[in-house]
Amino acid sequence: MSPRALEADMINAQQLVEEIRHELDPVEQELRHHPYLAALESGPVRREDLTCFAGEQYHIIRSDLRSVALQVNRFGTTPGGPFFETVLGGEAAALAALVAFAAAIGMDDAKLQADERVAAAGSGQGA
Repeated sequence: MSPRALEADMINAQQLVEEIRHELDPVEQELRHHPYLAALESGPVRREDLTCFAGEQYHIIRSDLRSVALQVNRFGTTPGGPFFETVLGGEAAALAALVAFAAAIGMDDAKLQADERVAAAGSGQGA
């Protein structure tokens, strides 16, 4: 591929990213102004709800980490490899932030691992 064609592809990719950001802006605003966030800030969310959230996210993020690690293994040496490596880093950061959040609400790693709601729901066994 010539340098000129590569530059044109890069410009097209940048335009695509900007278009996607623009299209997703209403969704981002909706998330930022969701009533649940206001409830978190003002305090009426029960600790049980927070521990449930942490437990569910723990299992989801760990599953995502495994999935993305497989993608890095499969595509890591391709031109798309850096993308998957970045996603993997994001998932690792999300897990670290979640563990810190869980600690703040009194959950250690053992309690997070013991929360089987998501694992059971994903297996079709119910919560």
